[in-house]
Amino acid sequence: MILGVTGHRVLQAQDAWQWVRTELARFISGLPRPLVALSSLAIGADQIFAKLVLAQQGRLEAIIPFPDYERTFETEQDLQNYRRLRDASAAVMILEPSESDEAAYLRAGKLLVERSELLLAVWDGMPGHGKGGTSDIVKYAIVLHKPWIHFNPMTREISNGGEST
Repeated sequence: MILGVTGHRVLQAQDAWQWVRTELARFISGLPRPLVALSSLAIGADQIFAKLVLAQQGRLEAIIPFPDYERTFETEQDLQNYRRLRDASAAVMILEPSESDEAAYLRAGKLLVERSELLLAVWDGMPGHGKGGTSDIVKYAIVLHKPWIHFNPMTREISNGGEST
């Protein structure tokens, strides 16, 4: 199964990340193997997902939005985590530069959706604050009729393509 992930980089409620880790791990553990995970390896949901897939012997493939992506990591720890995951990836695709970072994030997210059999969205359900965010990626999955699972870290609910489960 080929999984893609999109999601928040930062959550206001830090305890929400533990919920995300627990629920993603539970969900991933029940999926058929072999497992291939697509991620842009951003902080937050992307990196949590990538670590969980690797821990369950899945194959990680990175879709990097632009060549100098490393400049977007604000702390040395975040940058080191990114580099470790990139190095652990079985494949790394670095996309060509776009007219803006937002355009590059949107392009990478769309490619991730197109290559995925199932999209996992760690998302509060709110509109994005710019182009290429989680809401845009989910909308694209809907347009392509791709199945997706919504992990809402604010309400602590999981839904199947927007329907409560």
